[in-house]
Amino acid sequence: MRSGDGYTLVEVLVALAVAALLWVAAHRALDAVLALAERAAARFAPADGRERALNLLGNDLLHLRPRPVRDLLGGVVPAYRVPADPYALEFTRGGMADLAPLRVAYRVVEGRLVRATWARLDGAAGNTPRERVLAEGIAALRVEQLDELGRWLPYWPPAGRGAPTEGLPRLIRLVLEWADGDVRTLVVPGVDGSFPGLFRAPGGSAG
Repeated sequence: MRSGDGYTLVEVLVALAVAALLWVAAHRALDAVLALAERAAARFAPADGRERALNLLGNDLLHLRPRPVRDLLGGVVPAYRVPADPYALEFTRGGMADLAPLRVAYRVVEGRLVRATWARLDGAAGNTPRERVLAEGIAALRVEQLDELGRWLPYWPPAGRGAPTEGLPRLIRLVLEWADGDVRTLVVPGVDGSFPGLFRAPGGSAG
């Protein structure tokens, strides 16, 4: 029974018990939500990392420019070349309005996809590149180029045909294979605009 404006001991105890039950229920619900978020992050993080790597690789190649560079001895290095020991591919990437062009290269080292950049184009071979790991668990990186005869070549410039050093392929096809069997394919046009757009096949090889 209530005395004046106060509460009885029983009412206080009941209120405390209800508050405790609500706190326990809220705590368990929060734990469940956090556990679900962690599982989702663990599940989708590898895929997100792969998409970021593919997006950067594709964006670099969409900014491909027919600009050869000179090595330390004054020799001319093609604007785009495959392979480019120790890299799988190396090319000149155009910059935005406020950014200078870059020399960019990609390779796979111990299962890691590595992107290398040189801020200075000419004489880049004498500079130490800035390297960044984009993805891990890579089994292979394959690069092919479509020439004007409709042939997919595993190298560039084309051999034995006196291709100009600024010459670029009509299409570039890159296949990234992960150790878990995932295969991603990018098909990127050259700068002549013959094949506008960037095509992505989640698995297998693009036509």
